[in-house]
Amino acid sequence: MSDPNANLIKTPEMIPTNGLEVSVRWTANRLGVSERSVLNYIKAGTLRAQKIRRDWLIDRASVDALAATYGFPANQVPVPTEIAVPQIPEPHDSRTKSRSEQAPIHTLHSFRVALTCFSSARWSTLSETDSLSKQLQKLRLDFFSEIGAGYYCSGREKIDHYSKARGSVGGILSLLQCSKDTEAQWNSEIGSLSSDLMPALGALIGSIKSKSYGNRPYGDFRNGGGNNKGRRWGNRED
Repeated sequence: MSDPNANLIKTPEMIPTNGLEVSVRWTANRLGVSERSVLNYIKAGTLRAQKIRRDWLIDRASVDALAATYGFPANQVPVPTEIAVPQIPEPHDSRTKSRSEQAPIHTLHSFRVALTCFSSARWSTLSETDSLSKQLQKLRLDFFSEIGAGYYCSGREKIDHYSKARGSVGGILSLLQCSKDTEAQWNSEIGSLSSDLMPALGALIGSIKSKSYGNRPYGDFRNGGGNNKGRRWGNRED
C-alpha cells in the first residue's frame, strides 16, 4: 500500500533531525566565515545539505569535519538540541561589504594550496648568506604579500596582485630549474608548485576575469580602450 504522504512537500519542521542538521547562519558562525562562503561549500559538495523550498539544512557532521580538516576556529556555538530553521540571508551588495565582514584568507583555496607547497622541510633550510636561497626567500615572501593584497582589495587591482603572486611562483620555478643539481634537489617542490599552485592561481585569476569582464579581453579594460574609456571600476569579489 502506497504512503498517502509520499507526495507531500516537506517543510523544515517536518524533517526529524534531533540536532543533526543546522542552518546556514549557524554553520557560518561555527566556521567563522560568511554565509555566502557556506553556500559555496554546499555547491562544491564540501558540505552535505538538503534544500527544503528556499532553505538549506546542513549535515552537522560535515560541518565538524570541514572545521577539523582546515583548522577553522572552534567558535563557542551551542550544540543545537532541536531543528534549526535556516535563515535566508538578506540581500547584500558585496560592493558595500566592510573589511570586518571579509572571510579570513585561509578560506581562499589558492592560499591553502600555497601553504601546503611551501611547508616542506627544504624551505626551512634556506640560508641567509647563499645567493640562491636569498632570492627564493624573497620571491616566497613576495608571493604571500601579493596574494594577501589581492584578497583584500577589489576590481582590477585584485587581478593585478594575484597575477604578480603567480609571477613570483614562476620566478621560483625558474630559479629552481636553472641547474640540473638544483632541479634534482628540489624535484618534489618543483612538482607541487607547477602541478598544484600554478593551476590554482591560474583558475583563480581566470574566474575573476570571467566574472568581471565576461568575454571582453582584460587588456581592453585596463587600457581604457574603446567605449570603456574613463569607466569607473566597481568592487568585484572573487
